Amino acid sequence: MNSAHFRLKTPESKGAALLIVLAFVVLLTGLAVAYFSRTITERQLAQSSFNDTAADLLARSALDIVVSDLKQEIANNPTVTQSNIQPMPYGTPASGQTPIPNLIRRSFSGDPTGRTSSVNSVAASANGRFVNLARWNSHYLIPRASTTTAIDSTPVSSFTAPDWVLMTSQGPASSPVPNAVIGRSAYAVYDEGGLLDMTLAGFPAWTNTGGGGNPNPTPTPWMVNVGRKGIVTFADLTALPAAPTTTFPQAQISNIVGWRNYATTQQSGTFGSSIFQVNALNKQDTYGSYLLDFGDPPFTDPSTYPFTSVATDVSSNRTDQALITRQELLKLRSSLGFSQNLLQYLGTYSRERNRPAPDWPSLNGRLTDRFDITNLGLVKPNPSGTPPSRGRSQNKSKGRGRIKGDAGSILSLFGLLWVPGTSTDPSTGQTIPNTDLRYWGHWSYVGEQGPAEPNSNALAHIPVLRGRLEFLKILDYALTQANANSDDPASPAAILGVTASLIDQYDDPADDADPKTETHTTIIAYNGGYVLGWENGDTNDPHEPLSVPTPTTGATPIVINHAFSNVGEFGYGLKTTNGFQPLDLRTSTSTDRPVLDFFSYNPVSSAYPRAGIVNLNTKNAPILAAILKSALKTDAAAGSNPPSPVVSQSEAMTAAQTIVTETSVRPVLNRGDVARLANVAGSAIGSSKEHMEAISRALAEVGQARTWNLMVDVIAQTGKYKPTAQSLAASDFIVEGEKRYWLHIAVGRDLNAGSVDVIGQQLEEVLE
Repeated sequence: MNSAHFRLKTPESKGAALLIVLAFVVLLTGLAVAYFSRTITERQLAQSSFNDTAADLLARSALDIVVSDLKQEIANNPTVTQSNIQPMPYGTPASGQTPIPNLIRRSFSGDPTGRTSSVNSVAASANGRFVNLARWNSHYLIPRASTTTAIDSTPVSSFTAPDWVLMTSQGPASSPVPNAVIGRSAYAVYDEGGLLDMTLAGFPAWTNTGGGGNPNPTPTPWMVNVGRKGIVTFADLTALPAAPTTTFPQAQISNIVGWRNYATTQQSGTFGSSIFQVNALNKQDTYGSYLLDFGDPPFTDPSTYPFTSVATDVSSNRTDQALITRQELLKLRSSLGFSQNLLQYLGTYSRERNRPAPDWPSLNGRLTDRFDITNLGLVKPNPSGTPPSRGRSQNKSKGRGRIKGDAGSILSLFGLLWVPGTSTDPSTGQTIPNTDLRYWGHWSYVGEQGPAEPNSNALAHIPVLRGRLEFLKILDYALTQANANSDDPASPAAILGVTASLIDQYDDPADDADPKTETHTTIIAYNGGYVLGWENGDTNDPHEPLSVPTPTTGATPIVINHAFSNVGEFGYGLKTTNGFQPLDLRTSTSTDRPVLDFFSYNPVSSAYPRAGIVNLNTKNAPILAAILKSALKTDAAAGSNPPSPVVSQSEAMTAAQTIVTETSVRPVLNRGDVARLANVAGSAIGSSKEHMEAISRALAEVGQARTWNLMVDVIAQTGKYKPTAQSLAASDFIVEGEKRYWLHIAVGRDLNAGSVDVIGQQLEEVLE
């Protein structure tokens, strides 16, 4: 019966069973395909992640090797000379080719490292990977071949792409066997310190001329601030050639500042708006205070003034934008639309330690910081009621350059003690005539003060440097270079006379009061006599009974009567005990030039990296031209609106080209060498001392020569050669992963306790 039942099954039931079986087969096949597909995808992702990680490690190792070469170069040459003050260049254009000012070196076969192969990075690999010339210049640090508006970073023909450094498990090798190669890297190094740091550089064109002047933090008109220079913000970017147009348009510069300093220039409207607000005087003063007014000296925490944070007195709903990376600068250029050709002059990273070069004769490490010249504001006007305690003075008036210091700070920083004037001898009761020094309020030079060595007696000499920031000792060393190891046995009159003059240069006519108590002309007594400074109108000075010295016939002393904006303004200081000769900051062999390196307007401590600094040995002449352009040729030029005369575009470029020619043969070793630059290039500015020293006033404060601020561009590729490869030809190499980095690094040229000093660094992954 059962057999009959099975024999009676219909064909339809058999077909249904077959379909069910086939469906299960299809489902099983689909699951298998999905499984293997997922496995393959995950394997590809894992392989990609592995290749990315491997390329990252290779790129970082390549950077370490390049930086190690730079550090070893410094370690091998601890004594700084003109031949080694800059990194050794190689792989740069030959004589007669189009120069590439920013390029320091690149990897190429036969370079001094001995590690680089002859395989060029533009040659295609087995799987078609290569680095063309346009990619190598995607940062635009090399001049473009075309100066049109087309988006094309292809560099000038004098640039040759770097060659590959082949990597093995044992390290780099110039000609390893093909099967030992695990990757390759190529690099180029650029002088970013020779560019204008766009975290600070550039100023807006304010339309409201306003009024006022010292004591306001930002004496107006605005171009007076610019003309006095002192910070890289006042570099005039309109001096930069911006082909295909003639210059960098001021409207675009203002838009950059409006974006970057949205809060500190008090912009309004939509956040990030490119429309710069230019018509309010209070906006000028807010921005000027942020840049120029560090508060009340002495500065207890100078690290708070590196220009890397927003001012604390702006509205809470505003902020500034920091250009952290070069790629952000490239995006800003794209957004605002300024010329690509300008990017070869613009950087985003510069650092230095604000200290003099340590190799001045007999200095022996006694001075680790530059003396902040704003501290001169503590000593003027000469206070009859100088507060005795240290700390913030209660006897100060508002604004930059208008403060009376407390007695403790003045003693500590200057060694000066205030002696009030009197018309009656306290011991005899007799009248003191005005021909007697005691009649006049004056300073007494009593030297260094401390708990262990109290002293109120005037000194007959200037004591030895002991590593403390004391003005008279530093000035004495700077002008004589003979007071580092022993007390200066000579009379201190010459140094005290310059000091008195600098105090009078710094003060303002509004500070002049009762000549008996708050003197018009500064008097400094010492054990053996006294010296006087010089003020405008001293021919009718009430101190005439003291036999005020007079200038030699034909001499015309200049008194600027305002707070110093840069160390170059020390050139107005007078040697009142030596025929009123001014300090010489425009002669190559001048014994006065060290003051440029020992004093500074910026109060940032050497313990903190200082931003916004320019390599004085830059080969990029337009950079120097931008710093020089609009500088006041004379201090009297500030009295007109707009200021006149100022350094013009053509004068700035001529002087800059002359400076680059000079430093290419005889590089600057320290800021004191700026006097030599004023000597060789000053004639482009004018024939007078004051005209020529416009170069010293503009360059010294923002310039440095003791730090290598570099951008290292590295491209690394992991991979291997074909098993059948018989040579190192690029066409046999299979690329598996790639990574590119731009390393911004500041390396101190001077050894620090025997080691190479890396002041700062910033690693930027390049996303292409």
